[in-house]
Amino acid sequence: MPRLLITILLSILLTRPAHPQARVGEWQDQLSFGRAISLVEVQGTIYCGTRSGLFYYNPETSEIRKWTKVSGLSDVDIAGLAYSEDHKTLIIAYANSNIDLLRQNTIINIPDIRRKQITGSKRINSIQITGDEAILSCGFGIIRLNLIRQEVASTYYIGPGGSHIEVF
Repeated sequence: MPRLLITILLSILLTRPAHPQARVGEWQDQLSFGRAISLVEVQGTIYCGTRSGLFYYNPETSEIRKWTKVSGLSDVDIAGLAYSEDHKTLIIAYANSNIDLLRQNTIINIPDIRRKQITGSKRINSIQITGDEAILSCGFGIIRLNLIRQEVASTYYIGPGGSHIEVF
């Protein structure tokens, strides 16, 4: 009998999970970060955009931090990343044309392009930093994003007669 009791007690104690489940009222995500879409190196730290979210890796400290929609990003399915050294801002572009600015661990959403009624693709194909602006090449034309005011400064439709044309 004591052997059976010890066996049951050890079975219960040894099969408990090593780390606790999230408490009631707390969220915990279990997302895949396995497929990199875009990489940006910022002062030795590597930022990686994936379909699930964003993470960074610091090779000197082996620190890894991740952001998801659950932990503060405005969307999923990152299409591209760019970094403004002058403004210490990471620009995060999503496949649905939503934009986040990550500055000092604060996320600022700029949903203007996503909300705009445009026929055809609004996908952001690439991002170039020029001074105080991020130039976005999109499925319909070009966007100038002011990084100081955190707003869309202007939109250019460069197709024939001012029509939409995809810009890479």
